[in-house]
Amino acid sequence: DMSYSGLHTWGSAVALAHLMVRDPSLVAGKRVLELGAGTGLPSLAASLHAESVTSTDSSSELLANVVHNAGLNAASLREGMGKIETQVLKWEDHGDLGAYDVVLGAELMHVVGDMEALARTV
Repeated sequence: DMSYSGLHTWGSAVALAHLMVRDPSLVAGKRVLELGAGTGLPSLAASLHAESVTSTDSSSELLANVVHNAGLNAASLREGMGKIETQVLKWEDHGDLGAYDVVLGAELMHVVGDMEALARTV
């Protein structure tokens, strides 16, 4: 599902990334999970200081875009490059995600019907 919403960097993703760059203590040394990563900007910002980052979205095609964007920013990310993993995650059909210290999400709700599935996932 390569919908437009997953290929666009939304304003809230920019704001969230900016927040983590300004205050690295929010993610420093922590295990971070991003839901609905889309272009992955918050994941990329988190990777600068987090212990690990898992970017999730509904399809491997969208997650390939996260990997591509990380590659384009490799010089800026430095050691953060090795901290980013991707995982397909469909909110309505998920297993055990493991333990995370921080869960990120920006512009997650585009369809009201997704609200219950998101709540069960978190």
